[in-house]
Amino acid sequence: SLEALKEKGPDQYNRQTKLEENALHGAIERWKHDYEQMRKRGDTFAGIPSLRKAMWAWHEKLVPLIEMELKKSIEKNIDEGSECIDSQTGTFLRLLSPDKLSAITILEMLRQTSDSEVIEGMTTTAAIMAIGKSVESEYNAEQLKKKQNRKLLYKDLNIHELFASGKLFNMEIRRFARKLEKEDIETSWKPDWGSTIRVKITVSTTNAAGKIIEEAPAFFHSYEYNRGKKVGVIKLNPQLIKWLSNESVRDHLHPRMLPMLIIPKPWLTFNSGGYLTSPTLAMRIKDCPEQVAYLKKASDSSHLEHVFAGLDVLGSTCWAVNKRVYEVVLKFWNSGEGVLDIPPADLNPEIPKKPEDFDSNVEIAGAYLDEPMYFPHSLDFRGRAYPIPSHLNHMGDDLCRGLLVFKDARPLGKTGLRWLKIHLANLYGNDKVSFNEREAFANENIAEIMDSADYPLKGKRWWQKAEDPWQCLAACFELTDAIRSPSPENYLSHIPVHQDGTCNGLQHYAALGGDLEGASQVNLAPSDSPSDIYTAVAKRVKELIRIDAENGDEKALILLDHISRKVVKQTVMTTVYGVTFIGARLQIEARLKEIESIPQDRLHELSHYVAKCVFNSLGEMFKGARAIQEWLSESAKWIAKSLPPERVLKSAEEIKNENDNLSELEVEDYINPLKKSIVKIQPNKSASDQMTAVVWTTPLDLPIVQPYRRPNKRQVKTYLQSINIIDSETPSPVNSMKQRAAFPPNFIHSLDATHMLMTALACKEKGLTFASVHDSYWSHACDVETMNSVIREQFFRLHSQPIMENLRNEFIERYKGYKVPIKVLRKDLERLKLEKIAKLKSDNSKKISPVVVVDNGYEDTISLDDLIKMAQKSQPEDIKLDSEEGELKLKKTRQPSMYVHTWVDLTFPELPKRGTFDIESVKKSLYFFN
Repeated sequence: SLEALKEKGPDQYNRQTKLEENALHGAIERWKHDYEQMRKRGDTFAGIPSLRKAMWAWHEKLVPLIEMELKKSIEKNIDEGSECIDSQTGTFLRLLSPDKLSAITILEMLRQTSDSEVIEGMTTTAAIMAIGKSVESEYNAEQLKKKQNRKLLYKDLNIHELFASGKLFNMEIRRFARKLEKEDIETSWKPDWGSTIRVKITVSTTNAAGKIIEEAPAFFHSYEYNRGKKVGVIKLNPQLIKWLSNESVRDHLHPRMLPMLIIPKPWLTFNSGGYLTSPTLAMRIKDCPEQVAYLKKASDSSHLEHVFAGLDVLGSTCWAVNKRVYEVVLKFWNSGEGVLDIPPADLNPEIPKKPEDFDSNVEIAGAYLDEPMYFPHSLDFRGRAYPIPSHLNHMGDDLCRGLLVFKDARPLGKTGLRWLKIHLANLYGNDKVSFNEREAFANENIAEIMDSADYPLKGKRWWQKAEDPWQCLAACFELTDAIRSPSPENYLSHIPVHQDGTCNGLQHYAALGGDLEGASQVNLAPSDSPSDIYTAVAKRVKELIRIDAENGDEKALILLDHISRKVVKQTVMTTVYGVTFIGARLQIEARLKEIESIPQDRLHELSHYVAKCVFNSLGEMFKGARAIQEWLSESAKWIAKSLPPERVLKSAEEIKNENDNLSELEVEDYINPLKKSIVKIQPNKSASDQMTAVVWTTPLDLPIVQPYRRPNKRQVKTYLQSINIIDSETPSPVNSMKQRAAFPPNFIHSLDATHMLMTALACKEKGLTFASVHDSYWSHACDVETMNSVIREQFFRLHSQPIMENLRNEFIERYKGYKVPIKVLRKDLERLKLEKIAKLKSDNSKKISPVVVVDNGYEDTISLDDLIKMAQKSQPEDIKLDSEEGELKLKKTRQPSMYVHTWVDLTFPELPKRGTFDIESVKKSLYFFN
């Protein structure tokens, strides 16, 4: 834990290793030491934090109960409370000592209270899953400590030295190092736990913990309704809530979730990088083995070198605590004054603050006051990068960012002082004007800036009025010191200066669609001052409403003077993420509700009207982008409904044989269109289980699998309750609606992530310090102009590629031969068949596949386009097969159906025509990121 940082020494590598390895042992020893000191004094309360005393008391009771569970697993004496302990589970359960299992259980249950949506507690399932993951992580760390695996750490030390020297960014050296790493992982110890094992192990420790809950109710078990469902929860005793609110949280912070003291282990394979002793995947994957398989294949094929190198750039940035901001935070905290993110001293214990909101960040900052900090990064499934440490990091809130600076300083140079002033203006909220006006804002407020720096608590507190007050205070300190220095150009600056994209998702859409007007509104095109898309949309909506008001429209007359940037902003922002019309209407209704002069009983119809105007305005400004979005959505819809050819259906003849009692017409509905293309489905699987997830590859060769499925769940019985866990080891059907709705925003996120990694690598090549928060890129003030040039150049490089053409070609190749179920009106199919037969007779035209129609001895084909036209009023069919026999459930009726059911080849429509915007003009846009 944080206490381990007190052990100083010249060898940072060994300090980091000990920090990770000795975590649980250190926590147990501290609990024991404090408890024994208390007993020696004969004083049960003085000097010892109440929470730590309680943790030792729980630990003493929990260890023997876990030992009993272990004994049961050995004897195979399975009782009702531990029915899932089998020989395999027992083997895994004995991999860690009862001491460590107990400590993990206690620490995770405390930690989950801060991460849970449940007030004053956690869901039972969340607690069990978290404990299981921690047990596995601790076991993996123990393996690396063993003699036969120590060579891995020695090898890592050599790799670390190579990486710290910068040589590992040479791709040839990197490939050689990756080959060695891969060989070591394959020939040495390799963890291989599944979710089932993790849960079964956790059940054993929580069974024991459940008995403690009954005896000493610091926790208690109950049920409550969450989003309409009854869920089991573990709640906290009010006294425990008070302890968590008032005492240090350092004893329940996991050391492998802390910043590192050294540059993180470089990512050489998909499962080797980041922390030294805790195996971690380069991508955060939850219940999606398909994604793991794609990631491993890409890693083994050396396709992810640039992605891994980009993660290494992010992890190699060295951070430090801003001591002056930290001191101000402490003074406010100790004063008991509730200000900004700092809770007041008389906080109501019935409404506890979340530890990670404040206490955790301040505790970590205090422990690292004189230490370097590095944040290892990993990706989410879309390719976006996040720091692995979950508390204090630069992606946190304003307080986190205010507490952090670059460890290494750089002279401001000729332009740095100007960018420091612009940065301060941005943080204050004055970021919609030109750079010159922002610089002037700082100059005009220099007295307030210096007062904030000199008297942050007792002065005018101008900094507290900023949009980002803690970061503004940090900038006030820096700018004041620079101005007062003998030579501002030579002033060594630590502050990260930010450059943010303008509604970044729309920037990518405008580039893809070539929208001239849209590109201008999101600063892709050069201009003398920054454009604001939200203001532009509000202006256009106002104009539409004005026209309707002149024509006497009652709704328009009510709304005429009430449309502002604030009213439309959320809807414009979430358009990129696929907001529905209903969602947009609700967003706008919430803003209109804040306007007192608008009749509250008419909010529904008024918000409906405004939402329509917003969508129309965006459609006009981003015609190409809207067409791209629709293409992505439609493609995902058909992919999610498709099946590989080898899994489509049993042969038409088998269907006929097994359904003799059906009418001839009903069987014909299925046999005729399928006669030449059906193969046998895999036994004992339903076709819906095998329907397809959307998979694509980013321009940096990162494979992405949308994880949206309808998970299979299994029930596991514990001492507290039966819980349902997701069984990721068996196939589950895709959630076709979510696959479709999520693909457009996820695809844009993947492009955004690609641009960031490309920028990180290019900044590294130029010797810049670089950090990012998605579409906000950071560097030293002296390097902002260089970074801006890199950002524009990499965006141009990215969008100079035929991104949409590559995606369509990948889909065509990846889903070649896949089949889609559709249904068409029988009368339309008969008419089309007659037309085709007539044409066949007249010109003996060539056949085109895919769908075969048999009629009166003549064989012809119907294309997907023909069938699509007929099926436009219908959606692709949901396939429902009997789960045991894999047979199509045919509706048994005497009357022939109005529809003909058929399968067609999955094809993709042509891409929409791109607009005239020239992507090269981005290179000249000063406000592209600003």
